[in-house]
Amino acid sequence: MTGVDAFLTSASQQLGKPYVFGDEGPGSFDCSGLVQFAAAAAGITLPRTADEQYHATTRVSTPAPGDLAFWLDERGWAYHVGIVLGDGRMIAAPEPGSNVQIQDVWGSPVYGRIPGIGTAADRVLGVVSGVGSTVGDWLGGARHLVVEIAFAGAGIALVVIGAWKLTGGQMRAKMSTLANEVVG
Repeated sequence: MTGVDAFLTSASQQLGKPYVFGDEGPGSFDCSGLVQFAAAAAGITLPRTADEQYHATTRVSTPAPGDLAFWLDERGWAYHVGIVLGDGRMIAAPEPGSNVQIQDVWGSPVYGRIPGIGTAADRVLGVVSGVGSTVGDWLGGARHLVVEIAFAGAGIALVVIGAWKLTGGQMRAKMSTLANEVVG
């Protein structure tokens, strides 16, 4: 399981737990407490508040699953954070009186990537599959297969050429006869 898998899995296991301001789990969460808790499950240490988490991430313009969505106030301080799932959705602990939930990304957030956690875009298959093979592994395997096929093809060609030369005119005469029977 990759870091982003562990992060998203831990966050999704908290669905339905109540929002409580200042809580960091495991029974209840506020927005940044949920992020910190889920990151810890992936072996990543993040600071506690949304603004501290904002400053601990790297800005990205195109978010991928596992990135964070931040909402900033007029001073540029992050006051809310959610975990990007993709397709305009996120996991968040939204507000008092609600529970950790999957919801649409709203407004105009700024996105950040957690250093060291990777992204789901780094893999060929999504989190749901649990396969976790990387694009590099897949391409390496495909490249290996192409090389094997090329060598096999070259080997077959050498065998055919060798057989042709060993049998000399006998093989040519036999093939000519077969071709005439099929056509004629």
